Amino acid sequence: MLATNLDSNHRGTAMPETATKILVCNAGSSSLKFSLFDAEDEALLADGGIDWIRKPTQLIFRRAGQPEIREELKLEKHADAAARILDDLQAGPSPALASLEDVRAVGHRVVHGGERFTSAVRITAEVKREIEHLGELAPLHNPASLEGINVVEQVLPKAKMVDRQDLRLVIAHLGNGASVSAVRDGVCVDTSMGFTPLEGLMMGTRSGSVDPGILIYLLRQKGLKVNALDKALNYESGLLGISDCSSDMRQVLAELPHNPDARLAVDVYVHRIVKTIGAMAATLGGIDALVFTAGVGEGSPEIRKRVCEKLKYIGLELDPAANETCKPDADIAMSASKARILVIATREDLTIMRETRRLVGSSINGRHGKEQARPSLTIDENNRQTSAPLGQKRASPVKERTK
Repeated sequence: MLATNLDSNHRGTAMPETATKILVCNAGSSSLKFSLFDAEDEALLADGGIDWIRKPTQLIFRRAGQPEIREELKLEKHADAAARILDDLQAGPSPALASLEDVRAVGHRVVHGGERFTSAVRITAEVKREIEHLGELAPLHNPASLEGINVVEQVLPKAKMVDRQDLRLVIAHLGNGASVSAVRDGVCVDTSMGFTPLEGLMMGTRSGSVDPGILIYLLRQKGLKVNALDKALNYESGLLGISDCSSDMRQVLAELPHNPDARLAVDVYVHRIVKTIGAMAATLGGIDALVFTAGVGEGSPEIRKRVCEKLKYIGLELDPAANETCKPDADIAMSASKARILVIATREDLTIMRETRRLVGSSINGRHGKEQARPSLTIDENNRQTSAPLGQKRASPVKERTK
């Protein structure tokens, strides 16, 4: 489905027509993020998203060389958010597209692909049916992704749609959803998630791992219905359930001085992370680096501090000053630390874009003998962190030290 012969209205001051572009849509449980890339040189042309975890719902739109746009909205559905983002890309105050015809392909993040889909695939009616069928395994994500796919298909009926299944390449992904993974030589060998993303760490509204006996007890002894149990585990547990104030870590941390439930929520949240990191370190036989990523991992020095304080036994020594002031991508470990502590921007969008470009292929696959991305953090044989200049080509976000 090539993005050609689309009718479009030109409003505002748009960019002059350039090379083929790939749009990335990343639907989370409470947000819809987007990134628009030049498919040839991987330049990020625009990005942002709509987030309704905090009220009021807010749109953020960023375009290179232009002021950031923020606007309060009354949207809470992924379909409405996708429609608004597509409109702003072409006709907003700072449009990044001269025409929607410029979009050659769209890459969507879908959390759960089951046994059948383990890498990027072209989206077809059959693929959409399978995503819907697997929604019961990822109820906070797959339905949201499907909403975004359907809206984009309506607006861009001739653009190629690609589904990029999550491949956990980070160590501690801490956002509204959260997981910890063990990565060896670029391959994920273990993860805290299980049959669904509900297993593992405590999250914003999800319980994480619980004793199955509790579920049997609630069903059998308390008469709880299956749908009510599903709602409780996915939407009413985690930080929100324990703190009784919010699923947003920023708000929970603000409650610490006067709210014992908030203190308990943070203690349990950190304990689960520390315990799981310890298990992953055992799987790997030790670690070269601990990576923090996603909203909490990148944005909360307090949580990083609390986690690292309990991991000194595996050789992690946090630099307090670097932790408080860092911006991704950064190394926040002391120079004498036996393992590095890195804060890395997630960049799911870049990974999805590359998978989409690979799957679409042909004319947009021109000059990519090496991939280009954000500055890389490399751990060399002397355990020193180095950073590549912005815009310099690199092979991977984090390169493991040669054993």
